[in-house]
This record gives sequence, structure tokens and C-alpha cells, in this order.
Amino acid sequence: MNVKTFDYKVPGGKLLRIHAVFELDKILECKIFGDFFMHPEEAKEGLEAFLLGKTLAEINPELIDNYLLDNQIELYGFASKDLIYVLKQIYENL
Repeated sequence: MNVKTFDYKVPGGKLLRIHAVFELDKILECKIFGDFFMHPEEAKEGLEAFLLGKTLAEINPELIDNYLLDNQIELYGFASKDLIYVLKQIYENL
């Protein structure tokens, strides 16, 4: 497996770095890093696990926002659309 990384400085926000592995367009591995804040802090692992097995076609801001809302997770420094942007950049540069 070949892990790809993409760094994105969110305009007016924080650094979002994602390491990901894709099979076709399905996410096999995903690790989210950066200088953003997420509350509660341990929610990052849950978000990473939520993305596993999903294809880029399935992932949209509403899906991620609903996951965050359902799990009472707050993001500071990036939004769901930024997360999707980074994942697409990784996939397009495989």
C-alpha cells in the first residue's frame, strides 16, 4: 500500500494534513493531522474510522456534518468541505 499525504492551509483557518490510502476510489486508511482543534479531542479517531470503506462519491459535506452532529463533535479551523477537498487532492495525485 502506498500512503499519500496532502497538506492544506485552510483560508482563514488551520493546517489540515491527511495521510490516506485508496483502493480505486475507496478509502482504506485515513489519518487526520494538523493544528486544528476538535472537541472532544478523542473524536478524531472516530471520524477517521467513519471515513474508512467509503468512496469519494459517497462522501459529501452533509454526510460528514451529520456524523459530527450525531456524535456531538465540533471542528475548529477547518470544515467538512476542507476535509473532502484534501481527500480528493490525495486521490487525484495517486
